[in-house]
Amino acid sequence: MLYLFIPIYLLSGAISAQETARPTNKYYDTPVVIGSSLTYIIDNETVPFHEISRSFNGAFRIWKNLDLGMNSISIFTTDRLAGYDRHSLLGIFAQYRFYHFPDQLRGLAFFPEAGGYKGNYCTCGIQNPYPLKGLSYISIAGDVTFYLNKWAMLDLAWMNSTIQMMSRENMPIRNI
Repeated sequence: MLYLFIPIYLLSGAISAQETARPTNKYYDTPVVIGSSLTYIIDNETVPFHEISRSFNGAFRIWKNLDLGMNSISIFTTDRLAGYDRHSLLGIFAQYRFYHFPDQLRGLAFFPEAGGYKGNYCTCGIQNPYPLKGLSYISIAGDVTFYLNKWAMLDLAWMNSTIQMMSRENMPIRNI
């Protein structure tokens, strides 16, 4: 299956919740990060499929290099056969600041991430995604952040979520 990913908007803002004496790296001590993204995906391999996802997240520093946060993802899909569907995922994640290369005006950081989500975005089988309630996901992700200035950063990220569990009403029924 061929996917065309077109990132439309990937910009995050950092909000400093305290004004204290900072070390030489002014980005390191940012205790709260709020972000959003918008992505458009096209798959024209079999049935034309379009997907727009919108994500809002926030995280706070719980340890020197570790952030804990929440993410809300809304996904809107359409294809010629199934029509229009709306999906949502809500979850928590932890990010670890693995690399950080600051200079006087800009910086660069790499964040591996792991999380858990609940939602209704079923990628079960070979057909296009469809809504199915009660799904649980384990997520592994990573991103590279380019600090533009004290308050804004550009974030290039990827996320791979695997469905781990379905609710009881979605389990297949076995006839004996």
